[in-house]
Amino acid sequence: MLSPIVRFAGEPSIRLRPRKHASPFRRAYLPSMATAAITRLRLCRLHFLPPLMLGAFRSRRQALASDGCLAADMRMLDARVFWTRTLWRDTAAMRDFMRSGAHRTVMPKLLDWCDEASLVDWERDSLPDWDEAEARMRSSGCTSRVRHPSRAQARGETVPAE
Repeated sequence: MLSPIVRFAGEPSIRLRPRKHASPFRRAYLPSMATAAITRLRLCRLHFLPPLMLGAFRSRRQALASDGCLAADMRMLDARVFWTRTLWRDTAAMRDFMRSGAHRTVMPKLLDWCDEASLVDWERDSLPDWDEAEARMRSSGCTSRVRHPSRAQARGETVPAE
């Protein structure tokens, strides 16, 4: 039996799995709270822009094709700063994505390509807008390891004041 597609007002479609041993008297399809994930990257040098863009588009395509991805978006600020925001069915689906395909291939390269990297994730029922994503990154984000950190990265700033 195929899992049904359930739509919530204004939300992307969510494919739900039936619960094991579901009672016929209770709703068999109960969505859990989704997980929003935000990343921010800043390139050391512009000559890393073409491979980063290629990796970003491949990773976005992989995310949208992944079983647990509900939404994926990215933006570029200036020529060196990149943000991504994704919404996942659960944390396990997000981790499965991170450890496979194009994302797994490009992640180790970011250590050399970037001088700033930060991330944050939290439970949320919809994709946050960019202002909320930036505010959440500032308040509870954490830095990710890079080989040549900027001064702001070394101070632990997730979104440096430009």
